[in-house]
This record gives sequence, structure tokens and C-alpha cells, in this order.
Amino acid sequence: MRTYNNFRTRRRDFGAFTLIELLVVISIIVVLMALLLPTLAQAKRAAQSVACAANLHGMGQALFEYAGEWNNAIPGGPATSSSFIFSDVGNGVLNYNYNPANCPNVCGSWDFMSPLSNVEGQKFIPPATADDPLAAKPADRLARYYALRKDKRFFCPSNYIMSVPQPAYDNPVPTVGPMLSYTQTANFCFYGGAAPKGDSYGAGVVYSQYVQVPGSYTPRMDLVGQPSEKIFVADGAEASNPKHGPYTELDYIQTAFYSFDADIGAFDQYSLSWNRDNAPGNAGGYYSGLFDARNYAFRHGDGPGDFRFNAAFFDGHVESMDDLTGANPDLWCPPGTIVPASEPTKDVYQKYFGGQSNFVCH
Repeated sequence: MRTYNNFRTRRRDFGAFTLIELLVVISIIVVLMALLLPTLAQAKRAAQSVACAANLHGMGQALFEYAGEWNNAIPGGPATSSSFIFSDVGNGVLNYNYNPANCPNVCGSWDFMSPLSNVEGQKFIPPATADDPLAAKPADRLARYYALRKDKRFFCPSNYIMSVPQPAYDNPVPTVGPMLSYTQTANFCFYGGAAPKGDSYGAGVVYSQYVQVPGSYTPRMDLVGQPSEKIFVADGAEASNPKHGPYTELDYIQTAFYSFDADIGAFDQYSLSWNRDNAPGNAGGYYSGLFDARNYAFRHGDGPGDFRFNAAFFDGHVESMDDLTGANPDLWCPPGTIVPASEPTKDVYQKYFGGQSNFVCH
């Protein structure tokens, strides 16, 4: 009996942890977690960037399909896939064929995602109603926007940002929801040259008010210049700046900058989707504020203060770039485009303009 009791005592002594041993084990676990968590976070960011690049590559492939079907045209602007809104957009005539209550097939005049989705056989199908066969009502446009917002092909997995509506301008007004992840380059969708006299509104729709696109340019794939050096679409942030977070403007007639899916480029101090006005050295820019808006679009950096984004080029390849390298005006404009010194952020002017009053794109 004594032997049994001693055995029970020895078993209990052998299986128990002392307080010191328990604290040592916990300390080891904490140290391992501190060592592994940054590596796991970095791996997660890398995986998200790869998934985002795959989305952009898919958009590049859809671009080729669209151009093949539409005589080399570039989708996503008032001069091509939304030209049906106007009577004779090629000649600067903006007599509207459609209106906010009758606008089929796109969410707005700069919508590039709906045409790309259509050409891939994923056309938005509205609720069947006899009086609305082309999905032209405001409710249909809103439903189409919601469909794009949920479409994983157009959603960057690093995008955790919400967008709010602009009720004063929107018709219809969307709910608060995930910010759309990608923005096209507007300069390749403009007609070249100046707007017709007296057509100031058209200047912001079909002709650029911000850079001087060559008069011979039209939105065609064969006129963009070296396609491996020109950005078609990139990580974006709808309309945002250091003074406010992203908002969605869903009016059917939009100007670049103020649409949810088009902008001039990361070089421009007036940019909303790629605003860099709070980058070091850019104090006093047009939209300077308390918050660095690079956090919205340049979301693939390797930690705080590192701002990178993915971009799909017109030849279909995808690159990851830091925000200043990606702000080279050459990347965002057709050859021969003149960028006035009044447009770029201070750091872009210092890096790329060489002290000149204009930058001529190659």
C-alpha cells in the first residue's frame, strides 16, 4: 500500500508544471509570435498584391478583346464606349441622345468596367421589365454599379476602404460601400486638340482641360505610343484627397477626376484617384491636408510609409511601382502630350521636368 501511494506521488510530481516553467513557455511563445507575425503579415501583403496583379492582367486581356471587336478603340470614355450618350461626339457636338433616366449599358460616361465585363460575356442583366429592355433606368445603373462593386475581378484584396456618396451630384445615390479598386487613365480616352469654341462643358468630357493631347490623337490602341510604357488601368481610389476620404459620383455625365473610375494620372496635383499632395516635399499642393491620401490607392507597400501600386499597361503586362516612379508623366499620356508646369506635384516637377516650363511626353 505504501508503494502504491509513493507511485501516485511520483506520477503527480512528474506530470505537473511549475509556475516558472509555465512562464518560460509563455515567454517563448510570445517571442516566436513577435518573430513570425511580421513575416506572416508580409507574406499576406505579397499574396494580396499578386491577386491584384492577376485582376489587372485580366483587364488587360479584356482590353485586347474589346479593341478587336471595336476597330482598335479603347473602352471606357465618352469618345468610345459611352459615345452613344452624345449625338456627334467626334465633332464635339454634345446634343444628348440620353439622359439620367435613360442611360443603358454603363454606370456613367467614364465607366470602363462594364464594357470590359460585357466583352467577356459577363453582361449585367437587369430585372426584366417590358418598358426597360436596355437597362436604362437610374435604378438599373445603380444595380450595375453595385454589381461591379461586388465583382471580384474588379476588387483588390488589399482594399479595405469604404466610399461614401455625393448626394448633391449623384443620380441615383449609392449606399456607403466598398471603394472600387481600379481607375483607368483618362488621357488615352480624350480626343486630341482643343474643344470647339463655346463648348466649355465638352472640354471636360471629350477634350482634356488639364494636359494638351496632340490634335491628331484619337482613343485607339495603335496611337497610345509604346504600349509597354503606357498605363491603361491601375490601383485607384475613386475621388479622394487629403481633406476627405473616397466618394462616389454616379452622375451619368462625368468629367475625369470626378468620376469614380477615371483620372488624369499620379503626376498631377489635382488628381483625386492618385493624389500625392501630402508626399514629402509637396506641401502647399492643391489638395494639401492632414491625411496622406496615398494610403488609398498606393496600398501595396511593405508597411507604413512605403507606398506602392500595381498598374496594367497597354501591352497587357503588369508592374508594381513606388508612388514617385509611377508618377512619371510619360506613363499616363499619349506621345506628344504637353504637360504644363502648373499641373504636376512639386516632387514630380523636380524629378521629371528638368526645370522646363512644359513636359513633352514620349
